[in-house]
Amino acid sequence: MAVQRRKPILVTGVSLSFLLWIGSTIQDSILSLGEWGIPGAIALGTGLWWWRKSQQSTASEIATLPAIDQQAVETEIKQAQTVLDQIVAEAPETEISELKNRLSQLLENLNREILNIAVVGGKSVGKTSLKQALTVSSHHLIETPALYQNTSDSQLVEAAALPCEIVIFVVNGDLTDSEYQTLQQWHQLQQKLLVVFNKQDHYSAEQQAVIFKQLQTRLSKLVPEADIISASAAPAPIKVRKFQEDNSCEEWQETPPAQTEALETRLNTLLNEQKQILLYQSTWRKTYFLKREAKTILNQIRRQRALPYIEQYQWVAAGTAFANPVSSLDLLATAAINTQLVFDLGQIYQQKVSWQKAQTVAGTLGKQMVQLGLVEFSTQTMTSLLKTNAMTYLAGGTVQGLSAAYLTRIAGLSLIEYFEEQEISQAAGEELNLNRLQEKLQQVFQNNQRTALLKHLMQQEKARLFKSNQSAVTSL
Repeated sequence: MAVQRRKPILVTGVSLSFLLWIGSTIQDSILSLGEWGIPGAIALGTGLWWWRKSQQSTASEIATLPAIDQQAVETEIKQAQTVLDQIVAEAPETEISELKNRLSQLLENLNREILNIAVVGGKSVGKTSLKQALTVSSHHLIETPALYQNTSDSQLVEAAALPCEIVIFVVNGDLTDSEYQTLQQWHQLQQKLLVVFNKQDHYSAEQQAVIFKQLQTRLSKLVPEADIISASAAPAPIKVRKFQEDNSCEEWQETPPAQTEALETRLNTLLNEQKQILLYQSTWRKTYFLKREAKTILNQIRRQRALPYIEQYQWVAAGTAFANPVSSLDLLATAAINTQLVFDLGQIYQQKVSWQKAQTVAGTLGKQMVQLGLVEFSTQTMTSLLKTNAMTYLAGGTVQGLSAAYLTRIAGLSLIEYFEEQEISQAAGEELNLNRLQEKLQQVFQNNQRTALLKHLMQQEKARLFKSNQSAVTSL
């Protein structure tokens, strides 16, 4: 879908800024804001349209996950199909036949008789011995590589485990932070988890009780108590002594049988009584991951379309700041530029952004930029960079113009990051999450606060100045 080329917000805002410059009375009143200077003006309309308080963020408990049933699965499949349809509509040349085939087969997953069970855990927790000790008839047991060895291995484990109906997560003591985070993430993905405290024979009875209680306490919001189970898949050999009638003593090593009865009982209960629920959950997860793959492709397509808009508006902002001798008048022009940017990017990402909401978003970004110190950072860094080059240093408005370009680019990249998280289209009237947008702004600033981006902008500006001078000489 082509974005409409007319820019009423942009044209009106920039025009008004220069008309206000002409009016001496209005100019005098605005000059009283001179302490802010151009960088303050570039802060995307700070205070111009900011007429309401920001929503306060409130901490919330981990919400109970919604039940996954056939309707939830069908809804997720429809959403995945919508993403694929959008890819075809926006970039029909993109190859997505493999994703389409996978999507068409997902409903068949609901009718499988054989379920998949993954045995997962870190290094040396006893995964292999536990798998060998389990007897789960008519179902498929797989063992994954060890978690937390490196990033790629952990990703492979996740790819192998999450499509399974049940994950047996093996630990050999209290949880590490990494293990807890993994369980928390998988719980959010509707993964059925059985946490197994293996190698309990390595501890005394008192230690076993303490560790098991700690597991129950830490996992109280993630895993039901019935799904936290003790086991000993490969007990250590014990010394056995037998005294003879002549008081002689015979000694030997004897290996106790594996203690996995509680785990097997729980597994059989789940497989018999919750089979359909488990299949709903695994099908939902497979659809979710397919949709995520498709959304990544769609976001790449849209980002390629969005970046030229950011490039265009950053130089419009730079040109406005450079040309306007009254710095504080750029407040109106910059706010208009960035309101138009919000509006245009919203169209690219199929988000329902009204003109009034675009104003609010521009004001929010501006206020946050001041709070984060982006304005001061961009001005100081750009000044130090420009002093190394005579041609750019002598251009009076270059610092202000490049600062404007930098801040506009940061705003645009933040909007892209925010929009990429959203569904294809929001319901009518749904509000943008300004708090989340502010978080994205902070992340983008942290990733781009090195001087590399500013140096890149300066090189572009030097090229523009050189091209402009060359054109002037040619015309003479």
